Amino acid sequence: MTPTFSYDNPYREISELYAVAAWVSAALMMVFSVSLAPYPSTPFVLFGGVCVGMAALRGSQAAAIWRKQKRLLGHPLAFMTRETLKGICDANPGKVFIGYGFNWSQAEAQLAYTITRHDPERIAARDPDGVGQRWIHGVGEKEEALFIPTDHLKGQTLLAGTTRSGKTRFMDSLIAQAVYRGETVIILDPKSDFDLTECARQACIDAGRENDFVYFHPAFPDKSARIDPLKNWNRPTELASRVAALIPSETGSDPFTAFGQMAMSNIIGGLLLIEEKPSLMLLRRYLEAGPAGLVCVATDAYCEKTFDGDEWRQHLKRQLEGCKADDKERARRYVRFYQEYVAKQKPSSALEGLMSSFTHDATHFGKMVTSLMPVLNMLTAGSIGGLLSPDSLDLRDPRPITDFSRIIRMNKVCYVGLDSLSDALVGSAIGSLFLSDLTAVAGDRYNYSRDHKPVNLFVDEGSELANQPFISMLNKSAGSGVRVCVATQTVGDFAARLGSKDKATMMLGNLNNVFSLRVIETETQEFITNTMGETVVRHVEYGQSTKAEADDPLVFSGTTSESLKETAYPLVPPAMMGSIPNLEFFGRFSGGRVVKVRIPILLNNA
Repeated sequence: MTPTFSYDNPYREISELYAVAAWVSAALMMVFSVSLAPYPSTPFVLFGGVCVGMAALRGSQAAAIWRKQKRLLGHPLAFMTRETLKGICDANPGKVFIGYGFNWSQAEAQLAYTITRHDPERIAARDPDGVGQRWIHGVGEKEEALFIPTDHLKGQTLLAGTTRSGKTRFMDSLIAQAVYRGETVIILDPKSDFDLTECARQACIDAGRENDFVYFHPAFPDKSARIDPLKNWNRPTELASRVAALIPSETGSDPFTAFGQMAMSNIIGGLLLIEEKPSLMLLRRYLEAGPAGLVCVATDAYCEKTFDGDEWRQHLKRQLEGCKADDKERARRYVRFYQEYVAKQKPSSALEGLMSSFTHDATHFGKMVTSLMPVLNMLTAGSIGGLLSPDSLDLRDPRPITDFSRIIRMNKVCYVGLDSLSDALVGSAIGSLFLSDLTAVAGDRYNYSRDHKPVNLFVDEGSELANQPFISMLNKSAGSGVRVCVATQTVGDFAARLGSKDKATMMLGNLNNVFSLRVIETETQEFITNTMGETVVRHVEYGQSTKAEADDPLVFSGTTSESLKETAYPLVPPAMMGSIPNLEFFGRFSGGRVVKVRIPILLNNA
């Protein structure tokens, strides 16, 4: 009866070599026998042929095992020119090249388990100049170019890896291919990696899209484009929520945050009444100096649009008789005018909110927005103010003004460096505002646009920028054509940033594709390997026993046993994630396919 499965240890001593030596020796004896023995040569020739055939058979078996063991010594670094990558991209439309590798299934898990039961250092010595265990990639029988369908990227992607494991090189490849496909690319990079900047720029040059590259960096304001993070919104209250979300808070719902958000909502409502575009600079101005001036012009604008004739002007003129030039006194007269005339005929919730902020006790108002002012100050101070609150009427400033809606509409490639190494607080705040703005754009595309051209959003060090709008984007942006790739070092970083492990789990649960380079944090290892599932591994157990009779020492017995057992085992053990060499990763695509991949390093064209 044919067994349902077999078991062999390819990393054992190559015992087939002894059989090869025996068969070769037998063949040589037949050769000598033909010339020395006084018998017919036919039997010796026939048996010699059998010996040669058996030597070849056993030799092929030995060679196969030798090749498997040799692969454990690892592979050299792979290099690829950008021209070659572009050719691969053009030849495989609808697919993304991720590297060279193989499917990781039960067979590969079995071989890895077998190696770890022995001494890996004895089977494949560690490279003293390298990082990680080279034998992990060597268990693959056949390496080939691997691809993932672009449609799978709609499920969003997590890219995990510790420092210097190869995340930037992998993102370089993914970004370049998105540029070659002619798609919109937006890169949010807290570290402001110079290599990543140049990689994106070079990809645009190679694709003939030099004019599509947009560069933003607060440390280089002269070279940077100006991007308004409050440009895109669906409801005015969103703008206040974006800024209020930056206020340091343990719960996100303390009274200071809520009051600051209300105050900004009132000012934004007033700005919209006078058809003034809300900006960070204007919010700071009216919160610091008070909304007295805005109350006056907003009331004038509202009445101009609402009432016919000059009756309201006459009533206002009587209210302002004898009023001093002081803005606060004028604003008080405007409040009285609104209460006595406007509110009785056509009230406005926006005006009432603005006036409530003005009439609020100034001392208490200043205390309640204390936590908000540092956020606005750091986002409007110095050169950053001009970058985030661009003045389109200033013709002396040659720097381009754009926003994420325009970047997507015009199919641009935008690199945003946040300079978090120099100022982590400012970099994180800018990144969070940009993500909130992008979420609003995605929502607008989902609701009103039918032509959802692909948008590729790459977020390096994603935990530094995580916020509630970002969770909403991961959850719902697939329907608007936004493909998000989030890079991180540990999953615990998201819990620390969001203030809740449940929120971190909610965020990570939206990332269907997982690419994991070397990770050394235990929780991250377990999270990633749990998504890859389990398999079974087989191993042989040996046993022996002896028995002697107490009353008759000469009578004894013994037994030996050998059994093959199956055990449930992770498809990829967590500990293995900490031993992956640089520029290698385990990947799990949408649908559960698990692969082991080497990443080629991109070189500029000669």
